[in-house]
Amino acid sequence: MRARVVYASKERVKQDTITYEELGPIRSGRARSAFAPASTVYNTSLIATMIAHKGEAATEEWLRGFKANLAQKPSGGDREQARDIYSGKCDIALGNTYYMALMAKNDKNPEQKEWGASIKPLFPTPTTAAAT
Repeated sequence: MRARVVYASKERVKQDTITYEELGPIRSGRARSAFAPASTVYNTSLIATMIAHKGEAATEEWLRGFKANLAQKPSGGDREQARDIYSGKCDIALGNTYYMALMAKNDKNPEQKEWGASIKPLFPTPTTAAAT
């Protein structure tokens, strides 16, 4: 019902496409991801989808990499993920597109306009295996 995308730093993330699978492999260098707690319905759904398409063992391996890539303990919501990208704490996060619109027009909290303006949405594309 909602578009769940990868929020990516306009400044630090050069790629324009991403898959959910790319969130799992352990990266060298600084940790660059931030996410809401795994217990959120969105993240639970993502994990369930990975299990359905990749199996439990592959999903567990993916989650280990996912965790290793975290810049901080999962917390907050979509706006906080955008804030943390803006501040440089991380480079990517997961969020709903409608929060980008809410931040863009937020006159009560102008700092949120800056947060939203610092990110670009990357719509995750499925890999061939996940799409079948």
